[in-house]
Amino acid sequence: MVAVNYAPALGQDIQYREDPNAEKRMTLVLKDGDPKAQAARAHVVPRAKFYGIDVHITSMTPREFTAAMSRHLDKEDG
Repeated sequence: MVAVNYAPALGQDIQYREDPNAEKRMTLVLKDGDPKAQAARAHVVPRAKFYGIDVHITSMTPREFTAAMSRHLDKEDG
């Protein structure tokens, strides 16, 4: 047998009643809003981890293009 001791928490007199000011708050007007910023903090990325290249080659082979890009990137790094 389990004995249960029930005692309401002190200071917990919850009363449910109609809000007397409910009629005044029925309409939400945009000017009454107080929006808070939800965006994350911005951070600077000085250089991309991976290159994004959109290439449509018509005048050179993929091998020639890769060599040209390597030369270009070597100039950028050095």
